[in-house]
Amino acid sequence: VKLQLSQCSGSFWIKNITLYPVSQTQTYTMVKKTILASWGVFFVFLLATCFFNGKKAFALQTILTIIFIGILIGTTLPDNIKNLVSNKITDQVVVTYNSIENVSPWDMSKLGHFCFFALFGFFLSFLMNQGSISLFMFNIILLAGGTEVAQFFIDERSPLLSDFFLDAGGGLSGIFTKIIFAKAF
Repeated sequence: VKLQLSQCSGSFWIKNITLYPVSQTQTYTMVKKTILASWGVFFVFLLATCFFNGKKAFALQTILTIIFIGILIGTTLPDNIKNLVSNKITDQVVVTYNSIENVSPWDMSKLGHFCFFALFGFFLSFLMNQGSISLFMFNIILLAGGTEVAQFFIDERSPLLSDFFLDAGGGLSGIFTKIIFAKAF
């Protein structure tokens, strides 16, 4: 609706708006807690794999943990705060690029999806034991899907298929970048 209205001119009238009280059932609350806990447990197991079965590189483990926290924060932020942060970053990019030349800024939240998962995939593939590329890809796809599914249960957030593809694409790009990097050096 918002997209269509942005292309219209004229007046828009809304009549007889009615609000209905909504309450969460115990079943919904239990499912919400189970899904969010499962998502968190998957993240922890994925990180634990890197810490206990992978290489013992403290710096890389710290970087991966920081990226994980960034993904966690980005996923669980309420929509109004996420938009506020994204708009502030976009404003800074506009100020920076407009002083040089007229460049239209990217959608920072979408760029964030791709970049955080690209970094996560890159450092994850460095830390995990030598395994098949398909295992790394499977983990990234599960993580991207779980991140979007978890947003069903975050207030004011909704999962988007486009965000899933950005997350998965970023993670897979990070893995393939590591493979290319490893072959080059």
